Amino acid sequence: GIGTRTTALGGAGTASSKDSSANYYNPAALTKIPGLRLDLGYIYIQPELSMNNGNLDVDRLSGIYTGVTLPKKIFEQTLAVSLSFFLPDDRLTRIRSLPQRQPRFVLFDNRPQRVVIITSAAWEPIEGLSIGAGLTYLTNTRGTVDIDGTFSLDPDENTLFGGIDVGFESVRYPTAAIHWDISRNLSLGFTFRDSFELDLDLTVDANAQVLGNAINLVLSSLNTNLFSPRQISAGFQY
Repeated sequence: GIGTRTTALGGAGTASSKDSSANYYNPAALTKIPGLRLDLGYIYIQPELSMNNGNLDVDRLSGIYTGVTLPKKIFEQTLAVSLSFFLPDDRLTRIRSLPQRQPRFVLFDNRPQRVVIITSAAWEPIEGLSIGAGLTYLTNTRGTVDIDGTFSLDPDENTLFGGIDVGFESVRYPTAAIHWDISRNLSLGFTFRDSFELDLDLTVDANAQVLGNAINLVLSSLNTNLFSPRQISAGFQY
């Protein structure tokens, strides 16, 4: 999710998001914000996960989140649009290789390394009942590592050049939600989030002259870097 307060509330945020964190938890709740709202915050989470008394060294989640929400009354009905953005403060992306024998939570470990953008809109056709939808944008990582060199018996003649070309491809998944204020003190929320899968596609292209012989080696690696199934979330607030 996005935002410190609603992240702490967990699933209950589905019914009680009253700021730009509603972009993730329940876009329909954006109509409950009374006026133009700007959110800016910093979140820091340090997981401590171990297996067989060994620390798994899962990266922290930390970064800046911001959001803007603009509700507007049109013919006694409320329409709201919003944008949220999360930027990790440690790195924009990473490639990490661990020993095969080291146990780890692979997909959980990759979760913090994401730039996330969410756009949403909500409409309140009936007083107290709102519907909303949004799109969440993430990125695949695709790149090529080029290595060129010359190796001989004379160390002074050995050369090695390397370069990396990485591109980011947008991945989007939709969200749909309902928010219902049953009474002044009781609210219900329902949210559907579609599944998504992020790939890490890397190719290593090595060209070398070894003792006068030309050698070319191409290694391709395609991995599922992060996956989330379809989710249906329900929450209530009293």
